[in-house]
Amino acid sequence: MILLTKRIRYTFLRDSIYYIQFCLPDGKMFRRSLNTDSHREASVLMIALMPFILQVKNRQLTPEALCLQLNALNTNRMLERAARAFPLSMPLSLPPEKQIEQKKGLHLGEAWAQYKHERGKGWTAAIHSANERYMEVLLTILGDDRDVATITKRDIKQVMEVVEGLPKRVILNRHG
Repeated sequence: MILLTKRIRYTFLRDSIYYIQFCLPDGKMFRRSLNTDSHREASVLMIALMPFILQVKNRQLTPEALCLQLNALNTNRMLERAARAFPLSMPLSLPPEKQIEQKKGLHLGEAWAQYKHERGKGWTAAIHSANERYMEVLLTILGDDRDVATITKRDIKQVMEVVEGLPKRVILNRHG
């Protein structure tokens, strides 16, 4: 069995680096580096950027705001990579008197973890993998710290628009 990956929508490769590229409403081309040579990282970045790309194409967001979003995602990605490479010897914490107690609802990431714990025991590896892929998109777009009570129809519509724009997995069986 061979797994083929399809081209990521609105991207191209130049010198092994992924770039975002699409046509703006005024006919000009928007082109920026994703600063990665990893297909997986480029795919994750595009999942996060897709709602913003659609907003730029519909004139609901400026290209400059999209650049800021891309820069923020790249910065976060680099910080996460640095944190994994150089873990702190002691975790940072605020003194108890400065912590603010907040009433919190159930977060999306917590709900997914609970659901997997309760219902996921009987899943096959393929079903587990498929469910994780779908939830990765949902958690990336809405945020795993999002209170489930605040999720709206509009949020779900936004997720579905992003899913429609994602590359499809193509699996071919090869008989030797």
